[in-house]
Amino acid sequence: MTLLWKTKGFLRVLNGRLLFQAFDSSDGFKGDVFNVVYDGKYHPDKALMLPKGINVYDFALLSDQSQGQNPEMLRVAHYDNDNHMVISDDKGKMLWRSK
Repeated sequence: MTLLWKTKGFLRVLNGRLLFQAFDSSDGFKGDVFNVVYDGKYHPDKALMLPKGINVYDFALLSDQSQGQNPEMLRVAHYDNDNHMVISDDKGKMLWRSK
């Protein structure tokens, strides 16, 4: 077996893309969530525009940035600390919250 990429972080496949977020032993999830690209080797590329504090497993994209859409149209579905579903824009502004 050949090692393709050694990293200290978390991986997720979403909408056909490989995502990465760094791991820190004291904090757990660390930093932004990144698209992973391959150009002879795998590495993080551009960070996704997500509300602050969301980790790589905590969200679903309701608009896909890879389809050439205006980033201002991105919507992110996630749960808040009170377990309510929230729809936010890419800057973290809450647009809707379940009851």
